[in-house]
Amino acid sequence: MLTNSLVFQGSANARIGLLEPTLADVHAAIEADPLLPKSTREALCCSLRRVANFLGRDLSQLPGRLGALRHGIARLHHAQLGLSRKTLQNHISNLKAAIRHVAGQKRLSGRGIALGPAWRSLYDQLTDQRLRLGLSGFLKYCSATGINPWSVSETSVAAFIAYATEVQFTVKPNNIHKQVARSWNRAKEAVPHWPQITLTVPDFRPQAASLPLEAFALGLIEDVERYLSLLGGENLLDEDAPDRPCKASTIKTRRDYLRLAASAAVKQGVPVESLCSLADLVSPPIVKVILEHYLAKKSGKIVTFTIDLAERLYAIARLYVKAPEEQLRQLERFCLKLRRERRHGLTEKNMAVIRAFKDPQNRARLKALPGQLFDEALAERDALVQAAVTAELALAIQIELVAPMRLANLAALHLEKNVVRIGT
Repeated sequence: MLTNSLVFQGSANARIGLLEPTLADVHAAIEADPLLPKSTREALCCSLRRVANFLGRDLSQLPGRLGALRHGIARLHHAQLGLSRKTLQNHISNLKAAIRHVAGQKRLSGRGIALGPAWRSLYDQLTDQRLRLGLSGFLKYCSATGINPWSVSETSVAAFIAYATEVQFTVKPNNIHKQVARSWNRAKEAVPHWPQITLTVPDFRPQAASLPLEAFALGLIEDVERYLSLLGGENLLDEDAPDRPCKASTIKTRRDYLRLAASAAVKQGVPVESLCSLADLVSPPIVKVILEHYLAKKSGKIVTFTIDLAERLYAIARLYVKAPEEQLRQLERFCLKLRRERRHGLTEKNMAVIRAFKDPQNRARLKALPGQLFDEALAERDALVQAAVTAELALAIQIELVAPMRLANLAALHLEKNVVRIGT
């Protein structure tokens, strides 16, 4: 029998209480179904256990409903699981068959939690399909957890988002949060007798940690642009211009460095109006304040960005501002102290990846992967777009194995421009 209790009292490692029947209930119902042949019962139960294992959960931690599992299943990839594509497809097909069989036998709705009378009355008044879709899950959650329509709050929404994220593998919980709040507020305006509770639509955009360049004095902005135009080679005959003009991407990076440096100085208490030129920004007291800000930000750890920033400010003071020798000596001392901590060689993260490929079996699997993917693409008959994407991935991996390059360069390759045809 499927459990009718709303809150699942699961094992100690259960992450969150389920509000509907679980895959454990489906598994038990299949095992106890005398109408199914023994071989079918064993195959369906095996696939239920395997898919739950692929998703990293216990059967009792997963809803026994296809709609709630679709996001989690979509993330599974046969190569990561060490399976053939067909094997994974068979397990997923068996899981779907098991859920549909039990739902049909027990006359369960494929839409999950049923709405209570109060919530059903409100839901039935939603004539706009977008509002129905935007609020359906939230209303069901509130109904199942005993939340009264007139007691909805920000806490109710947050609890629903946590539930949907954990149980239903919601891909973008922040988007769902905004959707629920917006839909609720629209329903409040459009539906008679809807609870007059306004929900806050959250803004999850990260707050800017630095000031825009426009926030600084006009003199500093103009000086920055003069310096960058010099780097860009706009006046090739200028004696201070570099021998080779910098690329547009380098100019953008240098502008960002200067903006971040000026922002750090202001955060440390330097009046924004006192920074009127690059000479002010690269003066030793200001540079010291800037570097101390970034050292404190990393809890005293010296990272590459801080070292490079010190080097950039020193170069500006020496080549562009032409600061006095005493100031240059102070700035150079900052650079020398930081430069000793510059990391040489690969990072530990990159070294861990390389160590994995010291194993001959891993190298062999990587070399064989393009061929396997291309064979899968050629064998695909029902999903031609997916087959084309798989073939594209196979080709990209093979190119990287033969001629390693940056991903941006790989993505920019053009068949007619970059491929030389020999013997045609």
